[in-house]
Amino acid sequence: MFEITRGAEGITTSGKSLLQLAQTLTSSIRCPSRPGSALQPQTSEVRYRMVAQQPQTVARTDYAINEGDWISDSGSGPPSLSAVTSYAWIDPLRVTGVSWQRGSTAFRGVIDGLTATYLVGEKRVSHLGYDSGQDRGHDQAPYTGADLDTTRWVTEPPSPDSKTLEPLERRFGSVHSSGCNMLFCDGSVKMIGYSIHPDVHRQHGNRHDDR
Repeated sequence: MFEITRGAEGITTSGKSLLQLAQTLTSSIRCPSRPGSALQPQTSEVRYRMVAQQPQTVARTDYAINEGDWISDSGSGPPSLSAVTSYAWIDPLRVTGVSWQRGSTAFRGVIDGLTATYLVGEKRVSHLGYDSGQDRGHDQAPYTGADLDTTRWVTEPPSPDSKTLEPLERRFGSVHSSGCNMLFCDGSVKMIGYSIHPDVHRQHGNRHDDR
């Protein structure tokens, strides 16, 4: 969540920096094979809270963190800083992946082993979202925290990019024809085929299911 304050002379230096960040391009989080402009329109459905100015275009990422096989449906956060302690945050004990809203696991928490657990992977994106904000999983900057743009789950196997929108926005996937690249917790990268058995995919996404 961007938090930008307004001072007596307009947007503060911090506010200007955050707006600039939303449009900062980082080649390492973009797949060169996927079509689409580097800066793309931000969806009008999502509005940053407590910001002085909404960005018209934002950077994109083609990769997402693994949150596991329990969909948290984390909310957008408290309406103000004073409500942080009373806000109903998700239960971190239910999360089976490696990162979640306001939290992540250390290597020692990856019980199944670093070589067998997903860390980050390519995300499935609709063709309709390549140059627009139509895909809810590809319509925000990569710096906004827990969001469909930066998180994926393993409840369903990965899927190739297509013209379909929901409910494929939570899946890993890619523009590649054979599968998607997945970074494991040990630092290795493997191409995971779309034909992977759903149970195997879920096991790779769950850090502590003893498989």
